[in-house]
Amino acid sequence: SEVRNAATVAAAFDVLKVSQKVETAIEQLDRQLLTAWLNFANGAFDYTELVDTDGNGSADTQFATVMATAEATRLNPASTDAQLRAQRDILQRINGN
Repeated sequence: SEVRNAATVAAAFDVLKVSQKVETAIEQLDRQLLTAWLNFANGAFDYTELVDTDGNGSADTQFATVMATAEATRLNPASTDAQLRAQRDILQRINGN
């Protein structure tokens, strides 16, 4: 049911790989979304754990809320590149990259 297939190891690797080409805002957000979900699956985050979304060193938003917002932005065809990149930036902060 994913918009971008990540159902196999090869497909997930395709989402995660860093390429030499310029990536779209959607591709960048997809990478951070998948990374966050993999971090969650690996136990790095609890679903209701507060995470730091603004980079000030203080946890402020539940992981579940962050992911729901990022996923909704990703799925909205009217989302602008700026909105997609803003969600990417939040996910990069919580993913630590």
